[in-house]
Amino acid sequence: MTGTPNNMQILIDAIAMSHPQPGGYRTYTTNLVQHLQRIEQKHEYIVAVDRPIPWTPRPGWELRVIGRRGSIGVIWREQYAVPRAAVHAGAALIHAPAATASLWASPPLLLTLHDTIEFSEPLPSPKQTKRWAMRQYSRFAQRHAAHHARHIITVSRFSKEQIARFFSVPNERITVIHNASSPVFCPLRHEQAKEEVRKRWSVSEPVLGMASAAKRKNLGALLAAYALLPDGVQRQHPLALVCTHPEVKSQMSALAEKNGVSDHVLLLENVGDADLASLYNAAAVFVFPSLEEGFGLPPLEAMACGTPVVASNTSSIPEVVDDAGLLVPPTDVAQIAEAINRVLTSPGLADELRTRGLARSAAFSWLKVAQQTTAVYERSLQG
Repeated sequence: MTGTPNNMQILIDAIAMSHPQPGGYRTYTTNLVQHLQRIEQKHEYIVAVDRPIPWTPRPGWELRVIGRRGSIGVIWREQYAVPRAAVHAGAALIHAPAATASLWASPPLLLTLHDTIEFSEPLPSPKQTKRWAMRQYSRFAQRHAAHHARHIITVSRFSKEQIARFFSVPNERITVIHNASSPVFCPLRHEQAKEEVRKRWSVSEPVLGMASAAKRKNLGALLAAYALLPDGVQRQHPLALVCTHPEVKSQMSALAEKNGVSDHVLLLENVGDADLASLYNAAAVFVFPSLEEGFGLPPLEAMACGTPVVASNTSSIPEVVDDAGLLVPPTDVAQIAEAINRVLTSPGLADELRTRGLARSAAFSWLKVAQQTTAVYERSLQG
């Protein structure tokens, strides 16, 4: 593939597409690439992964495996192999969609920096040598990339303000392009979803939450709030927590026991996107008490499924949820409990939130993300 002045080549470092770890970077990169391929016909693209994946590029697109090497394979790949491949291919731009990038800027760099949470969360203990070293590298690489990128894409106005202040980057070098939920998150036949969830997990109309090891997810407040609900409400609506990592389960089990609600808490593992869509559709309410988010994808996924949402009134979350959910202070356990109870005991309010959530979620789409990203490509290619 060889680009011409009007038909330039862009390399997207899409390692998140081929990484087995689910989560924000993988969701963002996969959906961006898939929707770019649907609309972008002007330029040529190299999509660089680190292992083969089941994806067929159309003409003008190339899927290239750039593997890791040695004990520091991720760093070697990002700092040497990817920029070297871009130079040899004659690429006019590298898009790094997962916050870190090469320290040398040839070709020019477009960076997607989702948030500054990396710098507000504490580092792991140096005794956890690999995790500590990778976090230190991530901090260093993000800071350097933010300074030398030709342009930065971020996912919320909140994140733009944080990035501009934290890295001293001029506002005009940062463009906000909101995320979207994957198409799998959509309204399903309610009774069918409830039956699927009942068969697999023996639970009906749960209070649904996402369990993560990150302290900012504020799961202690969710369990404490759930413990304040009347006994009858707890029996009718158990708390189902989707565990994002295996080690989270023991932490959540201890928190449930501490709050005296172990009998009404289910900890769900190995939940894929299709399973999660069924859970959203079957849930009576989705609760997201996070202290800080660069965007906050789970509430948007829940709204796209027609699920009533109770979420924090902090960081980017009001920007995403707007008036389509009940927004509460994440440190006020009593207000969280009151909001959950209102949704569970007021069918009219629940129906109103479902309607508002579906309308709000329709404002976000990956096609729009792709279209806005191509506009940033054009500006970046023009220097």
